[in-house]
Amino acid sequence: MKKFKFSLESVLKYKTFLEKEAKQALMSVNLDIKECEANIEHIKFRRENIFKELEKASEKSITIETFQIYQNYIAGIDQRLENEKIRLEDLFREKDLKTKKLIRARTEKEALEKLKNKKKKKYIEDMLYEEQKEIDEISSLKKAREICNEI
Repeated sequence: MKKFKFSLESVLKYKTFLEKEAKQALMSVNLDIKECEANIEHIKFRRENIFKELEKASEKSITIETFQIYQNYIAGIDQRLENEKIRLEDLFREKDLKTKKLIRARTEKEALEKLKNKKKKKYIEDMLYEEQKEIDEISSLKKAREICNEI
């Protein structure tokens, strides 16, 4: 029996490659999202500590310059927090795009795999049919010889 050969095998390999690439891109974005969320939590924690520090310093009475330094530092922290939140929103948008790309790549690959399986099944059925025909023909010839020999 001749080996099955799928004519679109190279396309299927390429689609598989694209799917793996899309998975990796999505995983990378997910890692960036986790990192960004951790940064936001760290910034919030740092902000809370600065407020506590300022409160303790205020109880001891601080100079206006020191108070302004605290205020500027808190403003800087707030700006970093806002930047990280914007970055997180961008990452979620990017995640949506990467997810859609992965779904599209997976769908295309699965369609080709189904086509390959369908063609392989048809090929096997055709080969079995041809083999059965040959067996029947051999059997018919054998039977005809037996009949001829009896006569």
